Amino acid sequence: RVEKDFYQKVKGMKQEMSKKWFRRSLSLLLVVLTFATSSLFVASAHEMYYKSNGIDAYPLRWYITSGGKRYLKIKNNSLRAPYSSNFSTAVSAWKIACPNEINSVVNNSSYNVIMTSPSATSWTNILGDNANSYIGYCIPFTTDNVRINGPSDAEKSSGKIKSATIYFTPHTNYFKNGSTFDNIAVRAVMVHELGHALGLGHPGRTSIKSIMQQIPPTTWYMPVDHDKQDIAAWY
Repeated sequence: RVEKDFYQKVKGMKQEMSKKWFRRSLSLLLVVLTFATSSLFVASAHEMYYKSNGIDAYPLRWYITSGGKRYLKIKNNSLRAPYSSNFSTAVSAWKIACPNEINSVVNNSSYNVIMTSPSATSWTNILGDNANSYIGYCIPFTTDNVRINGPSDAEKSSGKIKSATIYFTPHTNYFKNGSTFDNIAVRAVMVHELGHALGLGHPGRTSIKSIMQQIPPTTWYMPVDHDKQDIAAWY
């Protein structure tokens, strides 16, 4: 739509302006267009929820800190295979990728993030019609005790995330590669959901390499440059 409006303006300018003035104006419009589309791209790559215009966001940020870093204390709450065997690796991923901003540890007694794999019945109760299409689901809670399930929740909340519960599908055949589990894919999903706990949303374009893609990668599981830049910009 932006490109269409842009070329309509160019057509009108050609009819009204001299070649020299047209070239100058075209250069200026290209700069403006580049800035506008870049701004939209950056916004869509970051946040979890947006206002109805699809541009303005309801920012959500992890609030708990320790030693100047965002601090996640993560509990393994009866995780089943294959999540249990990949738990420690997933917990460490964000602090390894973003050592200046994030610290995360396993803590089963004093925790602010719970990772769990519920029964099939509970999974269906949590996700309803989406139970067969989701493989992970993160529910953040803010400092004013708002349970974030959508834009309306984010709007009325403090925007400061103090804890999160992360659910993983009990239908683990999704991760089967023949008779064994694809542990890279499992870790990617777990790291992806921890990204949501930190407030990260899905990138606005599928061409972006990010652990936060709506369909997580299956050949790598660590946050990459795009994710690191998002975290550094926020924290």
